[in-house]
Amino acid sequence: MYAHRKLLTAGLAALFLGCIFGMNGWEIFVVEKVAAQAAPPHPDQFYNTMIQFIGFVQSLLLWLLYIVLYLLERLFDPNAFITDYLTPQGGGVGPLQTLWMHSRDIVNVILAFLLIGGAVMTIVFAKGDYFNTKIIQFLVAIILVNFSWFFPRVVIDTANVLTATVYALPAAIGYNCVGPDGGDCYIWEDPQFDLNESARAAWIRLDNDNFCTPDFALCYKRVKLDENANSPAALLLGLVINNARLFNLSTIPDIPDDRIAGVPIGTDRAGRQIRLVIYALFSFILIAALFFPLAAMLIVFIVRIPWLWLTIAFMPFMFLGLILGDKMGEFDTMKIWKKFLGAAFVPLFVAIPIAIGFMLLNTGIDIIAMPDAGSTPGLFSIDNFLDLLWLGMTLGVLWIGTFAALKAAHIAETIVTSIESYGQTLGKGLAMLPARIPFIPAPGKGLISAGAAAQGLKRISDPSRQWNDELNQKYPGLGGGGEGGRLADSVINDKKYDSVKTTITTRIQPQFNTVNQFNNASEVEARAKKDPTEINKAKKLIDEIIIEMGKVDPKVTINENTITEFANRLGANFKEEAVKKLREMPKVP
Repeated sequence: MYAHRKLLTAGLAALFLGCIFGMNGWEIFVVEKVAAQAAPPHPDQFYNTMIQFIGFVQSLLLWLLYIVLYLLERLFDPNAFITDYLTPQGGGVGPLQTLWMHSRDIVNVILAFLLIGGAVMTIVFAKGDYFNTKIIQFLVAIILVNFSWFFPRVVIDTANVLTATVYALPAAIGYNCVGPDGGDCYIWEDPQFDLNESARAAWIRLDNDNFCTPDFALCYKRVKLDENANSPAALLLGLVINNARLFNLSTIPDIPDDRIAGVPIGTDRAGRQIRLVIYALFSFILIAALFFPLAAMLIVFIVRIPWLWLTIAFMPFMFLGLILGDKMGEFDTMKIWKKFLGAAFVPLFVAIPIAIGFMLLNTGIDIIAMPDAGSTPGLFSIDNFLDLLWLGMTLGVLWIGTFAALKAAHIAETIVTSIESYGQTLGKGLAMLPARIPFIPAPGKGLISAGAAAQGLKRISDPSRQWNDELNQKYPGLGGGGEGGRLADSVINDKKYDSVKTTITTRIQPQFNTVNQFNNASEVEARAKKDPTEINKAKKLIDEIIIEMGKVDPKVTINENTITEFANRLGANFKEEAVKKLREMPKVP
């Protein structure tokens, strides 16, 4: 999985560079000649560059979010790719059934040879003990193999009925979609991507309900969501477009001029720029919080299709496990059946948080519309603090509910966990970015960030610490930290620990995901019951990290805090609670 993670990171980096190249051309690769050394950048230039960068990444992420939502709208249809191939609309035998028939015939031949072999062993060699003990399983396998086309149909139909029932709950109980202003709920229809300028103008003139996003990445027809809508796609669009305010998330209001009367123009510039950066970051965090769970959902729904195709088409082979037992390996009966059930019921798992969140949020709109809720700036169409709470609840339902549901399905679980981890890391980094904006005057250093100021206070309070590492010299406020962080900085910067650095990069870093996948103690306990080997691998990795820490400083304090800090500074994403639980657990047999 570490290799896939590196490929994903490289792909995103290539996409990012490609977009920059498409906007600026070859000149971005040209180094300009200068006659003298440039002066330090003005603070205004720093803020402008930061806002431009955030805006560019935000636009790219928002465009990807539109595409993800567009694809999910189609994949949410239970008839897409699965039901239509099980029972073709024109009748006859579909491609899935054709594959199943070939599998059934092959397995029947295998069973016939096994029967002949058992008879020979019994009659010729008088060794019929094994055959006699397996005769019941053999007969059951013959029946199940020839009726194995019936079982997946029943399971998929049951999953579709249950999913439709869950999505019908809001309309049945009377929790209809309500707009942010308490009025009608609107979603998109017939979205159009990458229209040229003339096509966009023609699209807008075609109908008063036709709109294009400000960046013209998307044009769509705005339609009212039917009050009795109960389809999966309708509730998903209602939750994302209406409740999560998809088309308002990238809108940043103009910062008002808060100058006091008589004060010269420009004296409030720093405050306005900081607020603008915070608004831009808040907008980006909201878009990312919406993008990551939907992207994970899209990947699972795509992976679900080949899983269902493979398990249905080759279902007869699964029942050979009743006779051969553990010799089937990855084709073991229960392993295949577990994957099939997860793929079949993942729409139901996802439907539960979406339907519950839909009812919860549309019930709370009456509270949010209270006139005395208190006012805030009209950021992202937010008019009061309860409105902001409503938006936060929407994103919370999508994030927590979606990731919990996708993990429960056990399909592409490692990918889902990695996406969640990326999202959490990005959110934490962006949340800390305002503390790294240089706006505090410092003697001899110009403006420094709040993070750098905090590190300076730590240095004053504890002068025995070594604060001369390369990270803090180049990026004030990013270095420092506890004992584990200082140990990791020594590995990075001190050549005498090159052997430790080599061991970490070649043997330990590729295995970081064995611990990264655990977010808390409960996940460790759950995995110990299902897959003890994963727990043993994680414990072994932690032991190897402790050994390398001891090579740097034999007197280092070993606990979950220093281990986590040391590993995370070197590129991991460990959670202290998970590390503590892993160390407490005995080796699982």
